Amino acid sequence: MANIKKILTKFGISEQQVGYFIADNADNNNTYINNLSVKFRFNPLYHRLYYIGYVINLVTYMLLFGANSNILNKKEENPDTVFC
Repeated sequence: MANIKKILTKFGISEQQVGYFIADNADNNNTYINNLSVKFRFNPLYHRLYYIGYVINLVTYMLLFGANSNILNKKEENPDTVFC
């Protein structure tokens, strides 16, 4: 966290200039942005954007596999079988 603040300060970016953050759903990204929001005084819910490629990937995965979302992690009994 201190490194980001140092970098922003080095480039002359003030609290008022901190904009939006794009990241995936990982808990550590949410934690980091929440902590950064305290230091730079912004609303993390308003300034947190989700990477659209990641969102599309999640939606596609659920449309293709639905409740059986662990199918890709399963070991194949027949190596010639292709899951589409």
